[in-house]
Amino acid sequence: MISNEQVLQKILQEAQAAIGKSHETSEVKSHANAIRLLCDLLLDTKDENIKATNTNFSVPKQGSPNELELRKMMGDLPNTSNNTTLPAKKLDDDDANGDSIFDF
Repeated sequence: MISNEQVLQKILQEAQAAIGKSHETSEVKSHANAIRLLCDLLLDTKDENIKATNTNFSVPKQGSPNELELRKMMGDLPNTSNNTTLPAKKLDDDDANGDSIFDF
């Protein structure tokens, strides 16, 4: 884990580099962006430490699946939809050979 002192030292280095390039706007913005990221790192790390010490983690108990869950996983549910097939109409054409898809 990175110590706060290391992050603060890096912030100082970036600030000094920005001061050295104060005549170049793009360079100053680049260093300011790096400083912002380092500050966010410091702030987020503190928040995470506070949250970690105040949060009680509990793992939910997993029970065995009930009968309905087992049937759903295994695919043994009865078919509740009305999937009825309609009887196919045969072509009644003199030039057709029967039920082929190539009858035209």
